[in-house]
Amino acid sequence: MYFAFEALGLVDALHRKVFAAVHVQRQRFDKDAEIAAWVSANGADGAKVVETMKSFAVATKTRQANNWPRPTASTACRRWHPRPLPDLAVDRRLAGARAADASQLIQLSKKS
Repeated sequence: MYFAFEALGLVDALHRKVFAAVHVQRQRFDKDAEIAAWVSANGADGAKVVETMKSFAVATKTRQANNWPRPTASTACRRWHPRPLPDLAVDRRLAGARAADASQLIQLSKKS
């Protein structure tokens, strides 16, 4: 919905309201009719929002957002995200440089 709101210039008017509807009131927006009814009840053209959600521009933005790298333990994403664990020096040897997670860090520190 956000990208449709953005395309129609409705972010300022509806973003906080839809956030509250989803996270506070636990409202679900599973069907186009539910979205259109909610948007209409909040002062905008519900049919236009649903139509815009199905547009090429919104689909492209959604696809780009879904392809954005997310932090994971995989080495492929480490170049975009800092390591969550600090390096650990044990007996003047650096153990954390080879650790992928906390359990591996503990094992490496025991070996040192």
